[in-house]
Amino acid sequence: LIQEYLSSMHDEAPTDPLEQKLFKNIVIYVDGYTRPLMREIKAMAEMRGGKVVNHKSSIVTHTICRGLPLTKLKKIQASGKHIPNVVVPKWFTSCIKQKRILPASDYLIPGLHPDK
Repeated sequence: LIQEYLSSMHDEAPTDPLEQKLFKNIVIYVDGYTRPLMREIKAMAEMRGGKVVNHKSSIVTHTICRGLPLTKLKKIQASGKHIPNVVVPKWFTSCIKQKRILPASDYLIPGLHPDK
């Protein structure tokens, strides 16, 4: 059922002009294995005005991943550098389903707190 839903989102380019710009100014980095797959996220984001990059950089606004090891989480939180919104894949699919950018704070990966 989930794969069927993802396939329908992937196959159909949005016709609504607002939806075509849903991810405008959003730059996504996909970290590790996700569902939807990185290539599907890339296709769906680009159809909606977003960009998916292959490497982490300062232009990334959202990192999508299923989770991160505790050591990596601590390193991110202690770095004091720009931390993109590190969200679970459901953030991406929910944004598409609801046709609006949802608060990343509701979809942060387990263990990552926005105030640290």
